[in-house]
Amino acid sequence: PKTHKMASKFDVSQQKGLMAFNGFMGSKSYVEGYQFSPADSEVFGKMSGCPDMKKAPHAYRWYVHIAAISGVRGLSSGGAAAPAAAPAKKEKAAKKDKKEKKEA
Repeated sequence: PKTHKMASKFDVSQQKGLMAFNGFMGSKSYVEGYQFSPADSEVFGKMSGCPDMKKAPHAYRWYVHIAAISGVRGLSSGGAAAPAAAPAKKEKAAKKDKKEKKEA
């Protein structure tokens, strides 16, 4: 398999490499370029799990985004992923309530 330049730069299986990757992703959405690529899949595949949201927020954001694009469900990082999803559900419910009130 082809190795991508930026993907091979970080050893995300180690804390030091994960923190370097976190810094690298501070101003990026994808490992290479401006859209999802095999480089993102390569780094994602090397990770042992979802990065800690507090210690590596950029790596966490990227990981959750790539997992969503890849169709991965049921992410877990010590329970951090579940509470992050909860506000969106409340917001949708609030919008639904407003629609129902307008229709009534």
